[in-house]
Amino acid sequence: MLEGKAKSRIQRFIRGLVVVFCFAYGYAFLISRMTSGQDVDECRVLAHLVESTQSIPVSISSPGLPALSCNADVSGFLFRRFDRVRVYGVIDAGKQDSIFQILQKAREQGKIKPVLLEFYDKENWKTWSHPATGTSGGDRGPETVIRKMRID
Repeated sequence: MLEGKAKSRIQRFIRGLVVVFCFAYGYAFLISRMTSGQDVDECRVLAHLVESTQSIPVSISSPGLPALSCNADVSGFLFRRFDRVRVYGVIDAGKQDSIFQILQKAREQGKIKPVLLEFYDKENWKTWSHPATGTSGGDRGPETVIRKMRID
């Protein structure tokens, strides 16, 4: 009789731990997806480093700006943070290597988080408008990654 009560207490305790773990993990996931001011500043530094070393085509989605983007991202079970840099229209391998080396040097100096550097052949931007409401905008279509490089 006593063994049955002890067993049910242990089972309830384990179920409680699982529930607490799931809530804590969900909370950690939500917190890890938030972008801080430091993340934004770091992406500005990365974009400036890339722009200052290579000629980047003009963006279709953001006219007047270079065709590159940067955002903070997370991966894995432990939510490892890294910066994802996307460069559009730089198809020459030598220019890609140069961009990689500049970002690798910044990483080695401890100025930035790990980086996932992705090169795309071009931007696929489709504009839309709704004359009745006066709204307009655009959406990205499928884009082809021509090269991915990790800087850890």
